[in-house]
Amino acid sequence: TSRLFGAVNGRNTLGEGVTRIRETPGGRIITTMPEGAQFIVLGDPVCKRAAMGSWQWWWRIRLPNGIEGYAPEGSDGVYWLEPLPNG
Repeated sequence: TSRLFGAVNGRNTLGEGVTRIRETPGGRIITTMPEGAQFIVLGDPVCKRAAMGSWQWWWRIRLPNGIEGYAPEGSDGVYWLEPLPNG
């Protein structure tokens, strides 16, 4: 279940480490996003099977420095991205 549907702004959750930002869902890493970093959601997600076999929502996001890419929301009940309150 996604927690970002309908959100405009989000952040990398605290306590789960950095999140890798990729060119495409599961593709080449272009940067990382530290814990607590905020981002803008740029549209609907793409659902893709992860290497371990579970399905993940991949969101296209824009970081404050202007970099755009895809980040996975989470896996197996662990969330790496979350909506900002009132976001």
